[in-house]
Formats: sequence, structure tokens, C-alpha cells
Amino acid sequence: MAQLALRFDLRNRAEGPTATAELYPACLEMCEWGDRVGLDYAVMSEHHGTDDGFLPAPLAMAALVTGRTRRLRVSIACMIAPVNDPIRVAEEMAVLDLASRGRVSVVLGAGYRPEEFAMYGVDRSRRGELLEEFVRALRSAWTGEPFEWRGRTVRVTPTP
Repeated sequence: MAQLALRFDLRNRAEGPTATAELYPACLEMCEWGDRVGLDYAVMSEHHGTDDGFLPAPLAMAALVTGRTRRLRVSIACMIAPVNDPIRVAEEMAVLDLASRGRVSVVLGAGYRPEEFAMYGVDRSRRGELLEEFVRALRSAWTGEPFEWRGRTVRVTPTP
């Protein structure tokens, strides 16, 4: 069955006719509209430190969208795993999952922009290894059981 989606990156050229502060409320209004007319998804991506203000906080935006809609699902496609903390993401995703009744999904990516890795002090040459580590951490975190993470024992609650 075909699915219909809205896609948002919330970029804005400096010389554009719309103020960045207007884009975010407009996105929420469009998602409310999409929910009313039966669209299936709102899709968001993540980038950091761009000249055009590309959405840097897709989990926060997903929370806002699911708080304003009843059935619209949100797909973050994609989140740059190596520049995020997997324990924090596991917690935030669990809360989002519970609050939205399972309407949020995340596609993980290794990233590619050297500027983003530099911004977060992450060695870009390790991006594949860090992506795999991120996935293992999420899977372990969502069991609700204690597990070893980078030399320390952590436990993520609540579970999704």
C-alpha cells in the first residue's frame, strides 16, 4: 500500500523571505493538517552547523509533532549516530515511544560531513565502527537491564 509523507529539513536561506522562527510553527501546522487529511508520515532529518539552519534536533521536533497530532507517524531519516550519545538517545526515544504510542521511528546513519564530526570532536574515520556501537547500545538499553557501556554499567528506563 502506498504511503504519503511530509518531509521537513527546516532549512532557510539567509536571504529567504521567511524568518527561521516562522518555519517551526508552520511545520507543526502542516503536520496537524497532514494528520487531519490522512497522510501517513512526517519525515525529518538531522544536520549540524549548516549555513541554512538545517534541523539539528529531530527528536525534539518529533516530540512536538506527536504532541500536536493523533495518528501521524514521524520518521527521523536519518539521525547521525556517531555525533549523538546512544544512551541519551535510548532514553529520549523510549519516552517518545511511550508518549506517542509508538509513532516515532529512527533511521541511523554514519554521517558524511567533516564539519559535523569536527563540531562534536568525533574522529570521522571511526564512523562505521561508531554506528555499529550505537546500534548495540540501543538494543542493550531497550532491554531495561543493566549493561556495560564504555567501561561503566548503565541502565535505561523506562523501556519503549
